Amino acid sequence: MTKIVGTKPKWLLLSVAVLAGVATSAIVPSAASAASFPRATSASAAAAVPDSGGGDGCNPERANNSAYYWIGATSQDASPGPAGGVYANIRTYSPFVAGPNQGAPSNDSVSEWVMLDSGDPQTTDQWAQIGWIEFPGGVRNTVVQYADGSSDIQTFFYSPSPINSTQSYGVLYAPGGQFTISENGVNLIVTDLSWAPDSADIDAELHTQASQVPGGTADPSGQVAMVSNAHVWPQAGSGGWANFDGETLYAYVPTNANHSFIGLAPLGTNGNTSWRTWDKACTT
Repeated sequence: MTKIVGTKPKWLLLSVAVLAGVATSAIVPSAASAASFPRATSASAAAAVPDSGGGDGCNPERANNSAYYWIGATSQDASPGPAGGVYANIRTYSPFVAGPNQGAPSNDSVSEWVMLDSGDPQTTDQWAQIGWIEFPGGVRNTVVQYADGSSDIQTFFYSPSPINSTQSYGVLYAPGGQFTISENGVNLIVTDLSWAPDSADIDAELHTQASQVPGGTADPSGQVAMVSNAHVWPQAGSGGWANFDGETLYAYVPTNANHSFIGLAPLGTNGNTSWRTWDKACTT
């Protein structure tokens, strides 16, 4: 669930002590945001499996390269902003996550999230995001993170959703600086930040090619690593929700990193609100 802060990915800022915590208390909003989410979509229980992790996917058997990958979309409609919000339904996939056995850090992760941010989405130190995250060994959480500069980054972990269920994640911005971050229509965090967003992003994220891109080439029904019902509020304080109209985003650092294993489709068409990802080395 990271972008880049200078050359440091966000999730590397998480300490082992923080990772030991499973959940934090929700912050109750004191006032409604200017925008609001549509009625939340109920989580799908059809293909859900226990929360032990490792329920999907495969080890792609690639060597650790310590490269960072963002796979998904950035909205064409959130500029010049400020954007009023972003939301999407994201299936909670359980991929293979590289760890020490693959030469990766023990707190490495794979995640998928929605986010509002300020400036270049790969370099800014101002963002607000929510999604699912999985660590090596099947440790899973719902996670919220927001930043008001590189020295002010806040991270909150919540109990995970069942594997292969679908959650509605959203971030709202109200003119004046209030951000509301929610899961399935429940506000988890309401906070004031000093910046206004001009970009909306929905991405899966890896920190090494040794981890699996969420999804496989032949995912069965109910196990597809999928984003759906993706929307953006293009202009805070006016208008309303619009189709995300995602522009395909393949971002990787360093720029010469191998990315031939990434599957992503379809994106880049007007009115688009859904897409899926997969790892070309994995059938599921």
